[in-house]
Amino acid sequence: MKELVTVEDQLQYARRYYNGSARDLNNTVESFPSNIIARFGGFKSTPFFEVEQASDRLPPDLAKQLRGA
Repeated sequence: MKELVTVEDQLQYARRYYNGSARDLNNTVESFPSNIIARFGGFKSTPFFEVEQASDRLPPDLAKQLRGA
């Protein structure tokens, strides 16, 4: 259980880091004068990481998985 919590914490950190980096890139690509350079370099805005289904946010049912159901 401790390892699972650690992995979930690391995933949450990675999602936050990615979204922060995406936000910084999007701000740079859309702001003057860097947007001119970004256009010539082919840089574009990137989407944020979002969970589409609310059920994907729920923690897995480990007891069910261990039973093999």
